[in-house]
Amino acid sequence: MTDGWLPRGNDRPAVAAYRVRVSEPLERGSFHTIAFVTDSGQIFRTQARACVNPFTIGTFVHVSPLGDSLCGRLRRLNFNTIFWGRGDADVQRDHGLYQWPNRPKRKPDPSNLSELGWFSQDEPDVEDYFANEVKDRWRRLGSSAPGLAAGRRRNIEHIPYQQECIIIDITFVPLNYATYAQLCDIPWTDRYAPKWQKETGDLQFHPHAVYATASTLATHCEPKPHMNLLYASGNANLGFLRYPTPDEELLMASYALAAGAKGIGYWWWQWFGRRPDLQRGIAQVNAQLRQIGGLVARSIVTGWSVVNSEQAMTEALWTAGEGVVVLVMNEDYKVEKEGITSTSKRNVQVQCRLPPGGAGEASVQWEIAELRVANWFVIAAE
Repeated sequence: MTDGWLPRGNDRPAVAAYRVRVSEPLERGSFHTIAFVTDSGQIFRTQARACVNPFTIGTFVHVSPLGDSLCGRLRRLNFNTIFWGRGDADVQRDHGLYQWPNRPKRKPDPSNLSELGWFSQDEPDVEDYFANEVKDRWRRLGSSAPGLAAGRRRNIEHIPYQQECIIIDITFVPLNYATYAQLCDIPWTDRYAPKWQKETGDLQFHPHAVYATASTLATHCEPKPHMNLLYASGNANLGFLRYPTPDEELLMASYALAAGAKGIGYWWWQWFGRRPDLQRGIAQVNAQLRQIGGLVARSIVTGWSVVNSEQAMTEALWTAGEGVVVLVMNEDYKVEKEGITSTSKRNVQVQCRLPPGGAGEASVQWEIAELRVANWFVIAAE
């Protein structure tokens, strides 16, 4: 390591990636146990579920049915998934849009690969918070868990080939993640930012909270994937004094990816659909997500990249045999009631280790002439 480099995010244990070859395609939704046996005889086991696995770029839509016009508009904004809204499956497929409804269909079609799964419950930890039959507030956590576990068993029997999601809020942090992350196939977190305290007007949730929350969820849900919802609305009554800016959406998406998120969603279309400026910004972020999404969907967070600036953060996501995605975020910014103000960093040096190969350990190094908000790079395998 070159003198003067800062090993930010580089303190993780070593990672290894394996490709498992199977004699025939796995049945969609089937569960499998994978065992690894070391030279010393240690055995490590993990469970995986076969599924359709695109990198999700979605938004919540409370419109039914979803017509050709709206589906076309969302596709032009570089979305590939619709949450909750229902429409003509053929229309959505024609526009290349996947579906995540808020409940399983009564007669689902197993051949329809655009139906990825469903959201079984939105923020069960919030429901726990208001479980007034339990007087001790901290003992309320998990009140929703028995019902979710029973419902999951029924759903797996009824629809064995689709995935189930739970959106976990920020009540009872961090124990709510430990409680609910394993009760579904893919947990989502929604640490919405930026947010201010209604009483004092002080900034409550900083964009970096997206990373802190997502990385905490990751520790509780591994080896399952997790996804992240970003705020794209404005509600002063809840402490969101303004809409996030396009720069904040890029920064928060970068933080989510750095924590290992395998999908990004925005809350929600009924609000930012009225804001052409924010739509354009989100469309640009989505275009970048589409470029790297295939790699990120199969990646491992490694800690292999470092920068020479205390006011920048970096992370490297490795997809074995395909390449490395390097994220670099400028953390020299202020979140104000009018918007985010970033102080550009110049001549930022980035260094990234490469996966071990025949030539032994190697690395690449490059310079970012001006780091304004966030830059993403792909180091492709030969």
